[in-house]
Amino acid sequence: ERVIAELKQVGSNDPPLVANVVDNKDGTYSASLTPQVCGAHELSVTIETEPIRGSPFPLYVRQPRDYANMTIQQRCFKTASSPFDVAVDDKGFLYVALYSQHCIDVLDQQGTVIRTIG
Repeated sequence: ERVIAELKQVGSNDPPLVANVVDNKDGTYSASLTPQVCGAHELSVTIETEPIRGSPFPLYVRQPRDYANMTIQQRCFKTASSPFDVAVDDKGFLYVALYSQHCIDVLDQQGTVIRTIG
């Protein structure tokens, strides 16, 4: 199967960034890319030229954090074991999906777990 993931800035005429897609050989794929522009984007994912359900996915690219000047408490976060996936929203909150606990930890910008969903 040919899987393509592209990130396009909303309202821009620039060509989309094409992600490096890797077949994990277990029915899943991993995609990685590094956006160069902050703001609203759309991530389009296709398999054999057909969009997957929900594609394109809206996302917001934020300015990167300066990790070199952060305290150890700001750089590290504590959550339960077995993280499955992570996401960051437009306010900087981190969502960590935990496989073994069947829940999602929500962390604030300082890395403190503020809520568990599930």
